[in-house]
Amino acid sequence: MVDIFYCGGKTSRPQTIKIGGTTKRYLHGLEGLLVADVPAETLGIADVPTETLGIADVPAETLGFADVPAETLGFADVPAETLFVADVPAETLGFADVPAETLGFADVPAETLFVADVPAETLGFADVPAETLGFADVPAETLFVADVPAETLGFADVPAETLGFADVPAETLFVADVPAETLGFADVPAETLGFADVPAETLFVADVPAETLGFADVPAETLGFADVPAETLFVADVPAETLGFADVPAETLGFADVPAETLFVADVPAETLGFADVPAETLGFADVPAETLFVADVPAETLGFADVPAETLGFADVPAETLFVADVPAYPARHS
Repeated sequence: MVDIFYCGGKTSRPQTIKIGGTTKRYLHGLEGLLVADVPAETLGIADVPTETLGIADVPAETLGFADVPAETLGFADVPAETLFVADVPAETLGFADVPAETLGFADVPAETLFVADVPAETLGFADVPAETLGFADVPAETLFVADVPAETLGFADVPAETLGFADVPAETLFVADVPAETLGFADVPAETLGFADVPAETLFVADVPAETLGFADVPAETLGFADVPAETLFVADVPAETLGFADVPAETLGFADVPAETLFVADVPAETLGFADVPAETLGFADVPAETLFVADVPAETLGFADVPAETLGFADVPAETLFVADVPAYPARHS
């Protein structure tokens, strides 16, 4: 799954963006940038007010959290949007000082709980009754806490049949990185999970072994870009061979001829997708539609970023949407 990160400029009006069927908030400002994992110096974060920042994987010191009183960062007093800073040490954010009961699922708005990769103990999940966390009784949004051990969330106590694709709403299944056995996928017939018979939304369970999902039993030609709806292909981190990408002509996968939505398959080797055959200039920021550039984790050299002048990539001159290429090595850009 691709996280949405945000930082604002002069305006701090809350906005939303829909990616893979999930709406997430971000703060849209003058710069409105969405560039995850770019060195703080390059982004000029040091000069942006702490409350404006919400960029995952940036050292806490750089974001200035260390200078913000723990009580200010407590869940109760900080707007949900502000808390969207994944992968920042819990101590820095002051979670450790927030009573476990305040952090319990029942009393905290679903949005507030969206802090991926924070130790469960810190968030107080361990003190929430397993039955409260069961799929049946908790709103789907509340369950969106990726990378938290299944045992902590109480999934292990939910009957496998309850978790089966057929009986659980697609949104409920959006819990990335949870072992397939725990979710009960292993008990769902492979044919049920085949692309042809399962709604696209249902298949959005990133990082689940392909064998478990039954992809291995779906003919490669069925999975080819040309014949499968773009939404169906949104299954990040599944081996290209399994999805049948290897059998799709490189030219078919070229940026110019394939709809932007179709290219949204993060973490698939560039060679497999045929990016290597697309001229660097075609992939340059200035000439390629923003949507087309949304291919996370593809080496910058392959995308041709290395040939784009640093000034072109500066905050002020590049549209925010264009910069949404998470985890691509950053090149020196101008401070905002």
